[in-house]
Amino acid sequence: RSTALNLALLYGQEDVAMILLDRGAEIFVVDGYGNTPLHFSVHHNLPKAVSKIMDIMGDNNIMDIMGDNNIMEQVEMSKQQIIDLKNKAGKAPLHMAVSYECPAVVKKFLDEGANPKITDNEGNTALHLAVHRNLSMQVIIDIIEA
Repeated sequence: RSTALNLALLYGQEDVAMILLDRGAEIFVVDGYGNTPLHFSVHHNLPKAVSKIMDIMGDNNIMDIMGDNNIMEQVEMSKQQIIDLKNKAGKAPLHMAVSYECPAVVKKFLDEGANPKITDNEGNTALHLAVHRNLSMQVIIDIIEA
């Protein structure tokens, strides 16, 4: 489902997104493609929004997810599970941060415990994507050491 926050992030309006986040916008919503506000923030290289969303997350969160029958379900998820949540293309936020060449966001996700060994629908890990995108040696080392 679309929310004002998702739309602000989708259109790269980070200042608007920050205002919405400061005023309690729902961050635990997944759209019909499996994208969370975290996915949108990374896709549009909005590092302040990524950090703010990560700061808002607690250890246990209730996530609104579209179930198999196109019925919205509430699922309890840890911060770790949300960070590693894949969209329908099989991309976790870490995959997207690597693919869109956002090294600071890659580091943030790894520091927060993102699993670098998760594969996307094509079998690629964050390391595969980093090497393919010819990212800096530091990003590659960060992924290996995570």
